Amino acid sequence: MEEEIQEQILVYPNPSQSSVTFSFALQQKGDVSFLIFDMTGRLVKTIAKSELNKGSNTIQYDHENLTNGLYYFTFQSGLQTANGSFVVN
Repeated sequence: MEEEIQEQILVYPNPSQSSVTFSFALQQKGDVSFLIFDMTGRLVKTIAKSELNKGSNTIQYDHENLTNGLYYFTFQSGLQTANGSFVVN
């Protein structure tokens, strides 16, 4: 049984006004998903990308339709996972 690998995701700018960039490294080529949740735990956005290359990657998320506040994200790619947050102001 393989274990999940916790990853660090760099989110910038944080806080942000119109978009954030997620910067991360993949251990192997594969599909990536980010789930974005509001403070109540409601899913507000799913970002899915296919066939990203091994190594450093970035994904930009334009969040112009989100209200000001704290948001949480969950990242998953194969066995790699991460959780974090960012602020919209």
